[in-house]
Amino acid sequence: MNMLPCKIAFFAFGMALASSVYESVSAEECLTTPQQLLEKKVSDRWKELHQKDNQPLFLTISAGQGNKLQFVGKKPDGSTWISGAMSICSSLGNAYQVKLDRIDKAPLLVLLKLRGFSDTILAGSSHLKFGTGQHCGNPDPCIEFAPE
Repeated sequence: MNMLPCKIAFFAFGMALASSVYESVSAEECLTTPQQLLEKKVSDRWKELHQKDNQPLFLTISAGQGNKLQFVGKKPDGSTWISGAMSICSSLGNAYQVKLDRIDKAPLLVLLKLRGFSDTILAGSSHLKFGTGQHCGNPDPCIEFAPE
C-alpha cells in the first residue's frame, strides 16, 4: 500500500493550517478611536499613580491622524505636560501593545527617557506603565497610571 498520497495530503493540510494560524496571529488590529477603546475595555482616561511633584498627571487618549491615537497629559492646573501620538494594537489573546510612537511636548529628560517605550496591557487593565524600573516616581524613570 502506497502511503505517499496520504503523506502529501497530510503535509498540505498541515501547511494550510499553519498558514492560517500565522495569519490570524500576525493580523494586527490597531484601535484608532475612543469608541474602539471602550468596546475593547481599554480606558481612554488615566491618572498618574506616583508623582514626584504631588500633582498627578491626567492622561487622555483621543482620535489622532491615520492609525495613531493622540495622547495629552495635563496637570491639575490644566497645563499640558506631555503630548504626542501613540498606538494601541492587539497582541495575543485579549492583550494590547500600547506604544508611545511620538512625543511632541514633554520636559526634555522625560522626552529622552520615554521616547519609543511601550507596555502590554490586558483588556480591562488597571495598570499602564511607560519607562523602566519597578517603583515609578523616585528614583525610577517611569510613569505609572491607573484608569480614571
